[in-house]
Amino acid sequence: GRRWRSTGMMVSVFERGRGSHRGGVSLVPLRVLALAAAFFLCAPLAALASTSTGGKSMTVSLTTPWTSGTTLLHEAAELLDTFDGERSGDRDRDRDRANLVWKFVDAWVKQDTTRLGEGDDRTCFARVLETAEGIVTPTQVKFLKAGLLAREASPKAALFERLADQTVAAAGGDASRLGCCSIQVGRQIFDDWRDAASKLQSGQLDAFLAAHEDSPNFLRSHLVGEDHVRSSNEGVTAILNAALGSDCHAALHPLLSEQGGWTYAWRPVVPSSCLRGRDLGSCGGLGADTKVAVAGFGVELAIKNMEYKAVDDSAVELSEAERDSENQAASIGAVRGFLFDTLLKRGEGNETVRREVLAFKDALEKREREENSAGSGELRAWHLDYMGLQAAQRILSAKDPLSAMGDISTAFPALANSLSKLVASPKLKAEVNRLQKRYGNALPELPELFVNGLRVDKEQVHLHTMLAFFRTEMSLTRDLALASGLTSKQASRAIAQARPELSGGAGESEEDGAKSDSTAESLRRSLAPHTRVCSTLDDAGVQWMNDIEKDRRYDGISSHLQNLFPVNYFGMLMESGTLVPQYRKNLFHLVAFLDVSNPLSGNVCEGLREILDSGEAVRLGVVAYSQSDLQSRGGARDGDDGSAALARAFQVVRKAAGAKAACSLLRDVAAHSDTGKGALASAGKKYAKKLKRDHSKALESTWTGNAPQPDSKAAGYLEQAVERARGAAGLAEASGMASGDGMALTVNGIFASDSATLALSWRSAGHNFAGFGEFFFREVQPYLKEEVERARDLYRQQRISQDQDALPELVRTDSCVPRFNAALFSRVLALAEDPGAEAQQDSESDPGSSIGSVDFSEPGTAAHGALFDPSLRWVEAAGRNGPNIAEESGDSSKGVVGGYVAVVGDGDAGYRTFCSAAGHLASKAARGARHAASGIGAAVSFVPNPAGATTPLHGFVRAVSESVASDADAVTAFAEACEAHDSAEALDAALQSGEARAEMTETVGESSSEVPTGLGLSPGSSAIVSSSLVVPVTAASSQADLQADLLLLDVVFSRALFGAAIAEAVGAAEAGSEGSEGAPSAMAASSFLLGALHGGRGRANPRLVKEDAYTEHAAGVVKEITSKCKRSCVRFDLGGGADKSAESWGGEGGHVDIVLIVDPLSKFAQRASPLLSFLGNAFSGTLTLVLWPKFGFEDLPLKTYYAYAAPEWPGMASLSAWPPRTAARFTSLPATTTLSTQLDTPQAWLTGATAASLDLDNLKLEDLGSGATTLHAEFEIESLIVSGSCIDQTAMAQRAWQDVYPTGLRLMMGERRGKGEGEGDAVATALPPSRLVDTSVMKNHGYFQLKASPGVFDLGLVPGCSEDMFAFAGGKSSRGITVTGFDGLGDLELQVERRGNGGADVMKCEIEAAERAEDGDGEEEEQGVEERPRTSWLSRLWGRGTGGSQLQSGRPKDKTLNIFSVASGHLYERFLRIMILSVLKNTKSNVKFWLIKNYMSPKLKRVLPEMAEQYGFEYELITYKWPSWVLRQTEKQRIIWAYKILFLDVIFPVSLDRVIYVDADQVVRSDLMELQQMDIKNRVYAYTPFCDNDKEMDGFRFWKQGFWKSHLRGRNYHISALYLVDLKQFRMRGAGDQLRVLYNGLAKDPNSLANLDQDLPNYAQDLVPIFSLPQEWLYCETWCGKKIKHKAKTIDLCNNPMTKEPKLVGAKRIVPEWTSLDEE
Repeated sequence: GRRWRSTGMMVSVFERGRGSHRGGVSLVPLRVLALAAAFFLCAPLAALASTSTGGKSMTVSLTTPWTSGTTLLHEAAELLDTFDGERSGDRDRDRDRANLVWKFVDAWVKQDTTRLGEGDDRTCFARVLETAEGIVTPTQVKFLKAGLLAREASPKAALFERLADQTVAAAGGDASRLGCCSIQVGRQIFDDWRDAASKLQSGQLDAFLAAHEDSPNFLRSHLVGEDHVRSSNEGVTAILNAALGSDCHAALHPLLSEQGGWTYAWRPVVPSSCLRGRDLGSCGGLGADTKVAVAGFGVELAIKNMEYKAVDDSAVELSEAERDSENQAASIGAVRGFLFDTLLKRGEGNETVRREVLAFKDALEKREREENSAGSGELRAWHLDYMGLQAAQRILSAKDPLSAMGDISTAFPALANSLSKLVASPKLKAEVNRLQKRYGNALPELPELFVNGLRVDKEQVHLHTMLAFFRTEMSLTRDLALASGLTSKQASRAIAQARPELSGGAGESEEDGAKSDSTAESLRRSLAPHTRVCSTLDDAGVQWMNDIEKDRRYDGISSHLQNLFPVNYFGMLMESGTLVPQYRKNLFHLVAFLDVSNPLSGNVCEGLREILDSGEAVRLGVVAYSQSDLQSRGGARDGDDGSAALARAFQVVRKAAGAKAACSLLRDVAAHSDTGKGALASAGKKYAKKLKRDHSKALESTWTGNAPQPDSKAAGYLEQAVERARGAAGLAEASGMASGDGMALTVNGIFASDSATLALSWRSAGHNFAGFGEFFFREVQPYLKEEVERARDLYRQQRISQDQDALPELVRTDSCVPRFNAALFSRVLALAEDPGAEAQQDSESDPGSSIGSVDFSEPGTAAHGALFDPSLRWVEAAGRNGPNIAEESGDSSKGVVGGYVAVVGDGDAGYRTFCSAAGHLASKAARGARHAASGIGAAVSFVPNPAGATTPLHGFVRAVSESVASDADAVTAFAEACEAHDSAEALDAALQSGEARAEMTETVGESSSEVPTGLGLSPGSSAIVSSSLVVPVTAASSQADLQADLLLLDVVFSRALFGAAIAEAVGAAEAGSEGSEGAPSAMAASSFLLGALHGGRGRANPRLVKEDAYTEHAAGVVKEITSKCKRSCVRFDLGGGADKSAESWGGEGGHVDIVLIVDPLSKFAQRASPLLSFLGNAFSGTLTLVLWPKFGFEDLPLKTYYAYAAPEWPGMASLSAWPPRTAARFTSLPATTTLSTQLDTPQAWLTGATAASLDLDNLKLEDLGSGATTLHAEFEIESLIVSGSCIDQTAMAQRAWQDVYPTGLRLMMGERRGKGEGEGDAVATALPPSRLVDTSVMKNHGYFQLKASPGVFDLGLVPGCSEDMFAFAGGKSSRGITVTGFDGLGDLELQVERRGNGGADVMKCEIEAAERAEDGDGEEEEQGVEERPRTSWLSRLWGRGTGGSQLQSGRPKDKTLNIFSVASGHLYERFLRIMILSVLKNTKSNVKFWLIKNYMSPKLKRVLPEMAEQYGFEYELITYKWPSWVLRQTEKQRIIWAYKILFLDVIFPVSLDRVIYVDADQVVRSDLMELQQMDIKNRVYAYTPFCDNDKEMDGFRFWKQGFWKSHLRGRNYHISALYLVDLKQFRMRGAGDQLRVLYNGLAKDPNSLANLDQDLPNYAQDLVPIFSLPQEWLYCETWCGKKIKHKAKTIDLCNNPMTKEPKLVGAKRIVPEWTSLDEE
């Protein structure tokens, strides 16, 4: 059968049904079997253990780049600095953070005065947590513990070491020589802390004052935002550099804190003298003298394909630890599903058990040998079919599913054989099949991880990022619970339900630089389909200009459904119209409401005409009305004013000559110099001449006032015009579109634009209609596009069939509101964008009429107290529970209760407030007409608010509220009172009976008056207060309008203010139960969510959280899956569920709701399982784990062993040491299998190996020998990445999208230096040029990348073309950035603008400048550049360097041969050294080697400096972190290949013109300078074509057949072992950007780019042409044969697919000089 060994075990394909061998276990003692059975029950994963014997282990540790360690106390202080607020949840977060740090320091110093600083690690750790317990919540204490174990704050603590060094050095001091504590004032450093303490204590401050007066601003320029500043005053500025926990800090800190008028800053540092002396207690120095062992990374050991046996045969040198048998964990391995190390440990001390366990192991090994000899122990190919399902079965049946998933996924290659024997449940299989059939295509981006409703980017799921993320989420749910009275679980669910609404309409950022929608725009879009005014589509008041289904002009358009989904030749959706698809249905309606007195009405009407003439399939309507016809303005008058006459004239002309003529009439009247009827008469005469006689008479009568003869046709026409004008006014008023300046646009009933927006467009168009038409077009386009997508979704979701019209379903009564209030809606959107925004007061409106806001989210405030005032009596009426469109779309409003406080003031305003709220309740109880709010309940609390003496109305409201037996009785009583009496006076008169009045007056007198005041209302005023909104009611307010507005508020609360999310989280029973605080809880929760989610607090790290168009879709699908899965999912608590321990703090501690849908045999499962297991100790939450296994594997789904370096979560009894010795640990690894090591790290880390005795790329643990069982490998974080995108704001303003990203713009970064007065450049000179780093901006996303470490940096533009052509936004020459955490800085957005009116092609400028320098004009060019003053210390410092990149060699570039290469593994590094020698021996030029550092072994790093010194060559180690937006390869070899081609434009300095890539396994026989100087005809690179003269290999020449043959079309296919790159041309032509775009497209197909480094440039020859080198430049025996070997200028040791000859054997045979080079 077919066999392969790629997984370290034999997999055979032969006949099915072979029986298994039995025997060998019956002789095992019963006690051992009982022990084994117990082990099965306690740890089911043991049953899946490997069948392979062995017992080798491996540990991998990772340390930080900062040289000194960071202490426990300092890390604790910095962690507290990140915690979000104190127990009260104050808004002033910055103050709270400062308080937490200083409270902790004060508490520790106070303890230290009792000399408790001594103790062991366990005692110190316990004391830190004990101290924190008095400062933060119990939940935060757990996060503090987790952060300390993970060393989360170590970078922030290291930052202060750098800041102290810089500030002391700037003052002329040496930080390394400081005492344990020092005080710096100005430029003077007080290093004798005892003397300083004495002066401070005695008040002898002259020395401090004198030092400050000498340089009063020096220290202020060195303080940064991260500094801990206790008080900021104008007096002395003093910085205390001291270690918390030291005697000197304990003495100086209280004294400096007491100095009034001083600015006191503390920098937590541990000078070296502190460690040597006695001032530092054991707790204070804990961690300072040890390297920081980092947690939060994974290690992958991939089973390597050894087809070509590329292994070094050099001797292995073990480290001392690996040779030391006392440090080895004696491991005897795992056999047949039993982890014998664990069994022996459990029976430790019992020799009998030990002997029996070992006998059991021998019996199992015997059985294994017998089965292997018979062939029955091998894993068969068909066993792979249901491997994922079998893994799911085991995980779901485990006591700890998360740990079980981790155990299986991380050691899968060893467990696969045993796992294949597990019988999966048929019911589980059926459910998995059903769910995947239904939703498999709906979730193409699995796995999916949602946390409190946020969709998390799986690539960013790492320990430090997730710790901060979960801490924020816990704080958020805790504060919501405190604000609303919800439980933490309810709060978590409410947040999870609310968040998808935020991204519901969010657009994605386009490649051209367009921004995503604002929060308000996203909210507007999500609300739109639920706030339609449907009367605008069928009311008689609409005058339609066209009919898509009937008019002849649309005969060329088909009504077939296909026209709604037009596609192009490639099957891609391609719009057939500019606004909507050309679909012959009255599906899209655009209606303009025009107040004819508004001068813009004619232009808007002409805009409709433009759309009509364009042939767009949009039905157009006009509602032209007069203000004098409105009922609210007196209405139905005789039309004696100009606007009424014009409205009638419009109707006459429209009826007689059509809508076009009527629109022209409006424009002409508006343009006339006269006003009123005079303008109408002057403009209307020309229209009267063109009309028939009767129509002409009717038109003339509108401005003359002379009525036509009764019963004449003219009289009839005029009467019809009057009725239409009044009907239009009635529709405008009833729909709410007549408010404001009286103009509005609606799209299918959705409010789209108002007068203010249209007027702005008119002004933007320069009062020119041609320009205005374009703006008008652009204004309505997005609304129509949204309706197109909604209509398409109806068909996609099969809510209507193909032969049904979409309009009735699209515009359902259940999605309509009777009236739209634009002012109310705008206020909601403004609050969404900025919850603290003040209402915009119209200068002409009543000051008390503007809609205000109220914040119920903060406990302890007056508003919160008013809402939860015990005197409030809530009257509730449930909404109709029938089905509606929301329910059918999976987003039900069932259970939603809109809460309102009706503040009943004096007079008619109070009466209208009372009656509109009562009528709202009555409408709910009556369950009448269906509309968008009919399914939403209402709860109202009526609060009297008399200005002086109480009135009968106030007493009636209070008496009924407190005396009725049920809400229904109260609703009835209120409704009857309002129906019987139509004014406040009438109702008061009816309530004047003496006894009743006295009782009601007494009731009101007893009522609290604090509620209206708490809501911000003055006595006597009236308002309706909803969640976050205060709608004032005045005497002029319309009761009917108020009642309609409440229906709109119902919808707004449910959809925009998270009412539906809250109801679903809490449950309808809890939210609406009598006597509960359901309504106030919901209102407070809504107010909190509005501020937290819309306001930004709930917006997580954008790198971590996905917020795009796909997110809303995925959230809905995941919600459905979790509601339908039974057997394939499990839900369990993490961290004990809700944090009840926090109740003493006034509420629960917070809760996190997690949903994870994952394939159990995936790489993400390997990392997520141990990570979530650790994090689960730090937070309280619920995890819903949905397993989504794959079927039908052709190979093992996981070919890697994996270990994640997460700290152990100890109880205090088991904490043995701090700092924790965190590492990734493997046990029971196969000794003979070859493995390849690769780190799985956060995006911000650049790492490299620093110690390993074995070849980590070809790892065989048997090379440790029999005496050692554990391999120790060490890595280091070499840099933290600062990355982001750079945007040209000038191009954005010009809408020049192709130039938005300033390609080639050069950035540089250096540690910040402050300046004191009169210093000039003195501070800058302290920074050596080598400390600067630089990079170039890509065209792809404007991406840039820089390397950093914890510190404060200035980012500037490199002098020359970049600085001459661009500046940062605002004309700044630099901007500051700070790196404080393990996450580095990602998604940094740099905004630049062009200087002057010049061009922006930086690359062209750089190349032209270089060419001028080569032609002898360099001196003049430099002088030209210097004429413009360099505006930042960075650019001045750059100018003192070499005049360019700090990476260049400094030698004349035409005399230096530049060679680029990469190697991984000891064998290829051995080849690399030979290649270097061969290059050097064949050239007389200076040589510089550019070697990719990413995968370099510690051995090569040690050898290279010695080799470079001995042979006289230069070398530089280069690296580039793989950007997150470039599709990542998973196999290490393919990643190395990608580095050869994808980042050539950014990995080298701009000063480097040409470089030659040479494969490590190549031997050079000629001078490569000849190649470097070759004319390659302006191509960007030059490759050698594959030989084709060895005919024996024709069958392997894939480029000669199939796809490649047709794609190449006769061009060469080139080999990538040697190529020349012209970097100047490469950058100027944007070759790197083109290759990356092409790569991202091709790499999505796993079958493409099999030979990535060769396939990509060969495939891209149409875009990036290749210059073909003569054949002699690269000889490869495999493809070229032996005849032309004598001509070879280089010889490459290509793999031979026919012979599979090992590399070393081939090298010695093919290259005669190889052995001598190797020996040298």
